[in-house]
Amino acid sequence: MINNSEEMLKMTLKKNPEEICKILKNSHMEKIKPRDKMDHGNLKRVFEFAYFNARINYIVDEEVGKGKGIADFIFYPKDKNKAVIIIELKVNGSAKKALKQIHLKEYYHDLKNDGYKGNILLLGINLNTKNNHIHV
Repeated sequence: MINNSEEMLKMTLKKNPEEICKILKNSHMEKIKPRDKMDHGNLKRVFEFAYFNARINYIVDEEVGKGKGIADFIFYPKDKNKAVIIIELKVNGSAKKALKQIHLKEYYHDLKNDGYKGNILLLGINLNTKNNHIHV
C-alpha cells in the first residue's frame, strides 16, 4: 500500500493516466468492501488512501473553497516552486467534465498571489459505478 501511494504521486506528476487508474483500482480493492456502495464519499476514501504519502511533500486540503466553488482536493507543495495539484472527482460523469469544472470555477484562483511559483496540475477523475471503472 505504501509503494502504491508513492507510485501514485509519481505517476500523477508524470501525467500518466493509465497508471493512475491502475493504482486507484488497486486502492479501491484494498479499501472498499464489495458490499459498500461506491459513491462520491467512498471515492474520496479511496483517493485519500491512494495519495497517503503525498502528505510528505504536500499539504493536502479537502473540500477547498477556492475561486468560485469548492475543489475536492488541492495539494499545496511545501516547496512553493513545485507543482500545485488540483483534483476534481466525479461519479457517473466524466473526467473531462471534472476538468471543465476546475476551469469554470477557477479553483486555481490566487495561487500565484499565495506565493506558489510552480506549475498547476489539474486532474479530473471519474468513477462509473455501473462497472466500477475509473477514468482520468
